[in-house]
Amino acid sequence: MERFDWKVMIKMNIFSLRIIGLWPEDYEYKFTFYTLYAVISTILFINAFGILITISIFMADVDIEDTEELTLYFVGEILLHIKTFIVFYSVIFLYNVDMLIASLMVFIGAQCDILCDNLRNLRGNTTASFKKKLKQFIKHHKEILKFAENCNKFFSFILLGQFLASSTLLSLTLYRLALDENFNVKFLAHIVLVVFYMIQIFTYCWFGNEVEL
Repeated sequence: MERFDWKVMIKMNIFSLRIIGLWPEDYEYKFTFYTLYAVISTILFINAFGILITISIFMADVDIEDTEELTLYFVGEILLHIKTFIVFYSVIFLYNVDMLIASLMVFIGAQCDILCDNLRNLRGNTTASFKKKLKQFIKHHKEILKFAENCNKFFSFILLGQFLASSTLLSLTLYRLALDENFNVKFLAHIVLVVFYMIQIFTYCWFGNEVEL
């Protein structure tokens, strides 16, 4: 049986993350133009996206015609143009980061299942054969723990940021949903956002629980 290359399953995710500046060529950031591009894109697109959504949520019911100052009008125009450019970037970022982290947790859980199955069927014709297989399984277990530790270092802060951002935006969206009086397009849009953020949080909890078990 040929050795399975697990990276093939997330090849498209890695390629997409590399395009938006979140996957360096040598797996670490150095003093290069790619690092500069990654910093600019992260600050300008990812961090600004949540801020812009928060501002737009509270500006949704502002009547510009009745506003004496033109500040809100210009802010609204800026929000409209910037969100038009960053929506595709944000979709690529959110989808690929979520799928990458979920895939890593699935891989860890699958390796644990394989190890458990091997241990349940551990047999050997001789004592030497039994000890040899047992050593292989112990080595396999250590590799799983090492991989899980590296993954934890990789996405622990990412998950923290995702949970904080998703929880905050979910709370703000529920607040706006409570203020909606009519069943219209805006009401449906808020429903979709609530479902999206709940699924995102549930995905991390589900696969994380599978790894823990």
